[in-house]
Amino acid sequence: MTNFSQNLTESASMYPDHPAVRMDDHVLTYAALDDAASRMVTLLRGNGLEPGDRVGLMLPNLQFAISYYGILRAGGVVVPMNPLLTEREVEYYLRDSGAKLLLAWHDRAAEAEAGAKAAGDCLAVAPGDWDFQAALAATPPATDPVSRSDDDIAVILYTFGATGKPTAAELTHGGLNRNQAVTARALINAARVLSGERTGTRSTPPALLPSLPTPTTRRPAPVRLTRP
Repeated sequence: MTNFSQNLTESASMYPDHPAVRMDDHVLTYAALDDAASRMVTLLRGNGLEPGDRVGLMLPNLQFAISYYGILRAGGVVVPMNPLLTEREVEYYLRDSGAKLLLAWHDRAAEAEAGAKAAGDCLAVAPGDWDFQAALAATPPATDPVSRSDDDIAVILYTFGATGKPTAAELTHGGLNRNQAVTARALINAARVLSGERTGTRSTPPALLPSLPTPTTRRPAPVRLTRP
């Protein structure tokens, strides 16, 4: 495995109906997220995206997740950006990262488009104007992710210091894959410890830790608050 987005595809094959992203009452399963990301690849390519191109993201949570994995599947580089950035800040991020495309929610389209125009050689697209869900549903999914090497850049994050301008940190596909593997092992081991299972060469007495709740399809009774 090299392209980091392959993790999503494998998770979708193993846990298709498990929630992948939650936001308020909205839930995206792994299968739905993987399908939407594959369709996003086609939309991105229709806007001129090629492997190695950097793409700025100024999107809400659900649309961000879909676009994030879509960009990676297409072989692009994700440049996460705060949706509340001003025109001047948008211009700086785009110039510094060398982004060729900017996806900005329609609520921030004016700042995004002005910043992209000032940066030059960057196309700003406002997904809200597409009717995001309708556009994805009408777009055929792409096939396998574009091949990437471990040293290829996957994400460019900007860090903020007390003074000076934000500084770019480049994350590679190999680095993200290794980080994912370590995090997954840690979470699995933590779940086993909480459930009282033996991990490694040491075991934790179940009585000292709470057991994991048993899944149920029943809704819990509502909590009623009363005045003292």
